[in-house]
Amino acid sequence: MRIILLAVLSFFLVQACTDDEFSDFCFAVLENDANFVRDEVNDILDHWDPEPTQVDGLGHEDNLYRLVDELNEEYCLEAFVLCYACIETAPPQSELLVRVYDGYNIVEKVFDILTPNDGPMTFVAMHD
Repeated sequence: MRIILLAVLSFFLVQACTDDEFSDFCFAVLENDANFVRDEVNDILDHWDPEPTQVDGLGHEDNLYRLVDELNEEYCLEAFVLCYACIETAPPQSELLVRVYDGYNIVEKVFDILTPNDGPMTFVAMHD
């Protein structure tokens, strides 16, 4: 009986921690709410203009990694740079991998980020 009670108590404690750490942003990613994600990501990116260098002609590589750092402050997700300015559009796009843990499953999404040389980056899309 003690084992069952301990298991039930442990479940509720773990669930309480997961609920406290699960943000609106993570929920939006899980629910494919691209509008919410777009607004949140663009709010972060809006403050970072490009700073071109000889190595980084577009000037956003550091900004892309700063975005990853900001996103990783969410306890319910992990973000990684997949590629910088690798999608050959005009202007090019970068991609981030975002993993959200909902307490039971890990869901992966890719964020496409427009990477212009004449202004801040912007969120384009979210896909599997």
